[in-house]
Amino acid sequence: MEIIPLFQWSGHRDAVYTLTHGVNGAVISAGGDGNVVAWDPSNPPLPGCALFQLNGGTYCIQTPSAAYDGWIIGGIKGEMHFIHTSSSNDSKGVSPGHTPGLSPGHTPGLSPGNAHVHPPSIDQKTTLWNGAKGVNTGKAPIHDLLFMDQWLWSAQGDGRLLRWCVKDPFPRIDQSYPISNSALRCLAPHPSAPYIASGSSDGNIRLTDKSGMLIQEYSGHTLSVFSLLFLAGGKYLLSGSRDAHLAVWETESGKLLERFPAHLGTLNQLVSIPEYGLIGSAGRDKEIRLWDRQTLALRKVINRTHYPWHGHTHSVNRLLWKPETSILLSAGDDRKIRAWQIT
Repeated sequence: MEIIPLFQWSGHRDAVYTLTHGVNGAVISAGGDGNVVAWDPSNPPLPGCALFQLNGGTYCIQTPSAAYDGWIIGGIKGEMHFIHTSSSNDSKGVSPGHTPGLSPGHTPGLSPGNAHVHPPSIDQKTTLWNGAKGVNTGKAPIHDLLFMDQWLWSAQGDGRLLRWCVKDPFPRIDQSYPISNSALRCLAPHPSAPYIASGSSDGNIRLTDKSGMLIQEYSGHTLSVFSLLFLAGGKYLLSGSRDAHLAVWETESGKLLERFPAHLGTLNQLVSIPEYGLIGSAGRDKEIRLWDRQTLALRKVINRTHYPWHGHTHSVNRLLWKPETSILLSAGDDRKIRAWQIT
């Protein structure tokens, strides 16, 4: 296996906390500066396009999809932003070369007019939207979002798991489940059962059903659980924590099968790379590590030592795998998004 550094994008004025897929291959990023930006990996030199600017930063985004035809952005200040796209234009997600911007009207939770970003790294365009709505869920951050069973679920910094009804253009809170006394930091849907795994700042993982009932609890981490990943059709659950450890659990019994130090600092995220039989991890130690999916043996370390001109200089916060091009994208506190080819 060979890792080839490809390109990097810059323009964010603060740490990048989230990466996700747009339409037609676009990549969406957001972070501490409040800017939501679209990038075109098929044309790396092209500047990013600013879509929205929140009054505060964001940890999580859901792009327009079959589940909800609009943008959903979870704010660091506890605000959920819903921006419903117009059915009369092509902005169902983001198409490279046709990137939507801000509604020019007064948009709750968003800055009116064009998004202000640091030139010349990020370009900007503007189009019309049906509207936007901001919902205040409290003062605690929204750390993660996912869709399951036609519901939107959000992980709240006050320990609640919120279930949102997305049948209307602007979703509403349907149920609120007090899952933990500490912040919920991440969510993962079970691949074959109607269960959601949540990791919290108390170091515990909880498996609940869609009614909020506790199915299983996993205890073994000493600090916040930041990332979860189901393996083998849901038979096993992989977790990464602020305690820098990687843990493997038997999902049904809750038994801890293995736990070992995986990074020299916080393990921020886990991502599946099934085409190469790998699992990627992002760490506060400025490293990306690639693990064998079956044995969890360490296969590759991507850092400044091995790639002096391309490795991250600060914490790596997020990874995004693009299987169609075998490209792994990474983003972190150095405000950069970096691309790596796996061959």
